Formats: sequence, C-alpha cells, structure tokens
Amino acid sequence: MKGQCLCGAIQVNAGDRSDIGLCHCSMCRNWGGGPFLAVHCGKEVEFTGIKPKTYQSSDWAKRGFCPECGTHLFYHLLPKDEYMLAAGLFPSQSFTITSQMYTDEKPNYYDFKNELFKVGIQLIGFNMPLFKFFFKLDNRGYMPMYQLTLSLCILCLFTMSYT
Repeated sequence: MKGQCLCGAIQVNAGDRSDIGLCHCSMCRNWGGGPFLAVHCGKEVEFTGIKPKTYQSSDWAKRGFCPECGTHLFYHLLPKDEYMLAAGLFPSQSFTITSQMYTDEKPNYYDFKNELFKVGIQLIGFNMPLFKFFFKLDNRGYMPMYQLTLSLCILCLFTMSYT
C-alpha cells in the first residue's frame, strides 16, 4: 500500500492489508476527534520525505504525525515495534472493519451501521434469560469487551458439557 499525508510531505509504504480496526479509547478520540481507524501493518513500514514528528503518549507507544500539515500517521507500539497506520492515508485502498477496541469508552454521539458492531446478546446467540441477567448491554446495545470475552468462555463451557 502506498499513501501520503494531506500535504504530501510524507509518503508511506506498507504491505497490502484489507482489514482495519477501530479504537474508541479516550486518547485516540482526543488525538483525532473520533475513533482511530487503524491498519495493523506490523514492522514493515517505510516513511519517505520529511521525518514524521512523534509524541510519546504512553510508556509503550508513540503517535506520529506530519509536522507540516498535522496529518495523523501512526500509532507505534514500542515493545513489539509494530505500526498501526491511519486508514485515511490510503484513499484508494478498500478496507473492511473487522474489530474494535475500548467499546466501553465509546461515547453515544456516534455509531456505525456495520452489523459487526452489534455484538449484543441477540447476535451471538445468547438469547437466554440467564445470560441476559448476568451480561448487560449498555444503552447503545453494546456489550463491554470483558463481558463479551467472559460470555464466550461460558458459552464454550456450556457447549462442551453437552457434547
């Protein structure tokens, strides 16, 4: 994939990807005004042109942007030396949203039509009163990630007990 910042001062080269993930954490939303639409590109990322400016937003990550136009370029996970590039850098690339993080921090002023985001009890087959009692959805119909993980573990145990 080849992309560039808004002013063209920084070009980005990375391997072809088709999946993007969304991060709803407060830092990403503060950084970009909304969720970060991230293309996980690993270590194989090359920047040419002027050098990106970075900001160390935590002990484990840096965020990069163009010092000329301010375009958000990447989230760099330091321990693994992996880059998550902003999907907007690649306007001609076709992406599919496949995951999201920090849905429990997602504000109620935006939503997505994509059914992937309806990770409620109904969609994943937990239409039983017991599950509805223990695992509550928020006012947007979302299940916090920790509850989704726990409920999938319970479903696996429940399924295994009947096989």
